[in-house]
Amino acid sequence: MILFNKDIREDYQFVRDAIADGRLTMERVDEAVVRILAMKAAMGLPGQKAAGTLVPGADALQDVACEEHKEWTKACANESVTLVKDTQNLLPISPEKYKRIRLYLLEDRVGGGFKDGDGAIGTVKEKLEKEGFEVTLFDYAKPDFYEMFEGGVADIKGKFDLAVYVACIDTASNQSVRRIDWVHLMAADAPWFLNDVPALFISIANPYHLVDAPMIKTFINAYTPNEEVVDQVVEKIMGRSEFKGINPVDPFCKIWGAEF
Repeated sequence: MILFNKDIREDYQFVRDAIADGRLTMERVDEAVVRILAMKAAMGLPGQKAAGTLVPGADALQDVACEEHKEWTKACANESVTLVKDTQNLLPISPEKYKRIRLYLLEDRVGGGFKDGDGAIGTVKEKLEKEGFEVTLFDYAKPDFYEMFEGGVADIKGKFDLAVYVACIDTASNQSVRRIDWVHLMAADAPWFLNDVPALFISIANPYHLVDAPMIKTFINAYTPNEEVVDQVVEKIMGRSEFKGINPVDPFCKIWGAEF
């Protein structure tokens, strides 16, 4: 069995050549074949003449997205969402306290790697608006150059009461480094205004973002970018559900000051 091949004919020839010149013995080849056949037998997979198929029947599809599994998904989300820190006592939030929200969606803006999907980050704005907040998105396609180069604290305070960062920078094939890449011009989307306007950071994928945003005082890890997780995050930041998650890793990344 040859994994991650590019030219299968070329790779098979490498094996043949290795057998021919003695680098690979037939005993080792036979051992590998036996291991593969044994695994198939242990899993009940069909052999050359065995009846059956690897493709499940139509009845097996009844389990896909069944109500029981949906409830399991909600329960897992409820148990996993973790409040890493809230040293500014921001939570719970409400439209009465923070009517105007500036929403920053931190996600991949350059393609690369193999990924399972885009996740539920795009639903956050609608969910917050349903709670009664006025939500404006930071527009990466059309940046506000006045805000970027001239606007100061008064400009920011005149636009929003709370900044909400939602990050969906998950791992993917051959992407060994997953970091926040703030806008290169003046780090325009970075939370430079924290002393005057509070910020809430929610990661729905990578639990290590405090390495790039240690100054954030309210930080939540949610781990999985699906809609059930986003729903539970909203329930918890609104104060209708308690945080039950326990840090499975060190979210502070041993960075001095990240815990404050």
